[in-house]
Amino acid sequence: MPKKAEGSIITRSDRPGLWARVTYSDNLGRRRVIQRRVGNRSEGKLLLKKLLHEIEERGAQILDGDRLAFQKLLKSPSS
Repeated sequence: MPKKAEGSIITRSDRPGLWARVTYSDNLGRRRVIQRRVGNRSEGKLLLKKLLHEIEERGAQILDGDRLAFQKLLKSPSS
């Protein structure tokens, strides 16, 4: 059974600012992490709610499509 998605607001040692981080398991059971830079904690909490809701409602693969390159979409087999 996949682990439930979790989110947090963090600071990174390698980059400045605050980051919203969501950790979840994909369909194959691999741990996946999504990090987005945010301006403040309030913005981060709103983004976390949005990302967690999307994972819960539509599944984890919806977030992977968010970052697909156009060329990769062209090469993917049509369904």
